[in-house]
Amino acid sequence: MKIRVYSAVENGIFKITITTEDWSEGDQRLIADYGEPQIDLGGTIDGPAPDYVTFTLPNDFVNIMSDSPFQQGFDSRDTSASTAQEQAIAWKLATVDNIETAITVMRETADTFTNEEVTVV
Repeated sequence: MKIRVYSAVENGIFKITITTEDWSEGDQRLIADYGEPQIDLGGTIDGPAPDYVTFTLPNDFVNIMSDSPFQQGFDSRDTSASTAQEQAIAWKLATVDNIETAITVMRETADTFTNEEVTVV
């Protein structure tokens, strides 16, 4: 599975697009067996050091495979250009981290029910 990130600035809007792609057959089987993991593209976003920008977006729960790509824009006319860029970077890092965590949890899912029992009498 791959996570691809596109970053662009258009008319003062810092845009991030994140796609999930190239899913393995094993991951697709896990999704078919246990359901597709979801992540929240919103909530409170804490940016990385040294700026530590923190902001809140409305909750937006999406499926990590079928709802891809994920997009968000940060308008420099609503804040400063440096703040919009910092928010875009923070959202990108948080979203990629959320995807990676969801994939890790999904892959660690163990089927403890399926088995075969034989009783000989």
